[in-house]
Amino acid sequence: MSIDTHENPQLEAEGQLDEEDGFDQYLALSSAAVVALVLGLLSLLSLLDYWLLAVPIAGVIWSIMALRQIRARPEELTGRGMAWVGLVLSAVLIPVGPWWAYRTEMSHVPSGYRPISYDLLQPDPKVIGEMVPQSARDLSSQKVYIKGYVYAGSDAAGIQKFVLCRDAGTCCFGGNPKITDRIVVSLANPSGMIYTKQPVRVAGTFRFSPRQAPGGIGVAYYHLDNAELR
Repeated sequence: MSIDTHENPQLEAEGQLDEEDGFDQYLALSSAAVVALVLGLLSLLSLLDYWLLAVPIAGVIWSIMALRQIRARPEELTGRGMAWVGLVLSAVLIPVGPWWAYRTEMSHVPSGYRPISYDLLQPDPKVIGEMVPQSARDLSSQKVYIKGYVYAGSDAAGIQKFVLCRDAGTCCFGGNPKITDRIVVSLANPSGMIYTKQPVRVAGTFRFSPRQAPGGIGVAYYHLDNAELR
């Protein structure tokens, strides 16, 4: 004997619930997976400079967070594929980014020139009274290459002599850079250069000589003679 569910509303409702249970449950896209994917794509920026290595590192952290979140709540969240793509991109670019940035930077160094940083020019705080470290004095007459920012002077074009500073904050926004963060650059090109707020690469012959620096910022110890922009 068959039962007519249309004559029994309770049985009909139970049948509808059984049918709904067969449908796939809606899964929300993990926001952490989206962030992981975005950071993975942005990790390509680490190819440009060392400090941008922070992007792929953050990408790895967010990717792991997303994968753990999805694994803990598989019936609620989706986005595992996005998290894995973000993780792979970020993980690969952690070593590749700095290597590529270094390779690109070294391509600007002329043959026979030594790449240096401002760290070599700083006095040792443990040595009382030291104003110029021996590492800076040892550079005298050497051909060196260094990257920095042009101190904003009165001229905008045809600049033949300028002060190269360690960071943009002190040179481009009215600051007064430390004396060991100043390098007076004398360009070999008589046409000079156009002022820029972007970092510049300079190669020249290093010289230690306490002299008045151009631009009215005081004395400079370090000089680059017969310099060229790279």
